[in-house]
Amino acid sequence: MVDRLIAKLNLRDELTTTERDLLASVLEPERHHPAGVDLIRPGGRPDHATLLLSGFCGRYGMLRDGRRVFLSVHVAGDLIDLFGLLIPQLDYGVTALTACVTAAVPHDKLRRITQDHPHLTRLLWLETALEGAVHREWLLGRAQDADGRLARFLCEMTARLELVGLVTDDAFELPLTQIQLSEVLGMTAVHLSRTIKALRATGVVEWQGRHIRILDRARLMAAGQFDPTYLRPYREAV
Repeated sequence: MVDRLIAKLNLRDELTTTERDLLASVLEPERHHPAGVDLIRPGGRPDHATLLLSGFCGRYGMLRDGRRVFLSVHVAGDLIDLFGLLIPQLDYGVTALTACVTAAVPHDKLRRITQDHPHLTRLLWLETALEGAVHREWLLGRAQDADGRLARFLCEMTARLELVGLVTDDAFELPLTQIQLSEVLGMTAVHLSRTIKALRATGVVEWQGRHIRILDRARLMAAGQFDPTYLRPYREAV
């Protein structure tokens, strides 16, 4: 159940066998969630962190008029609310964009990790730091036009899904409806549909239903002004 998280952490610094076994041992039984339900509600006070095992979910904030503003999208292998270990009341929500499978990691077990396993603690701390980096990049993306925003999103999804082994031959599955994706990207569904059509016409991406293949990554990255450095997709001592 924890293989994708381990793969991602191990790319950044080598995990010991003890650390791998420990991560597997702290997970509670998996839970299944249908699309559309909140995994975390704004203002909630969780007693556990949540590991996303499969599916896609979106982190969002709420405006006073009831509108959601998406701050990031989570993929399999993400610990989606480590902040809750130190911030008792959360100021964001996380909703299942697709059917999702998760596993809880109780806070008391995370605290024992921080006390007894400093290297693993630093790697998990890095995960929270990189989540902040994702939020900052999404803020930059909001300043782009629709073409650039969509290109940046596809670049990020490709890079993050690659980290956990979910990209094959530059192709991956993105089972979001256009209505969901338009809300995630902060544009109307009609505008998104036109933007997808225009992007496909450039020849940089093949997009059929939920199946996406990147045909020219360099051009897509240029269109989205995307630099994957903020994801730290390489090994350095932590």
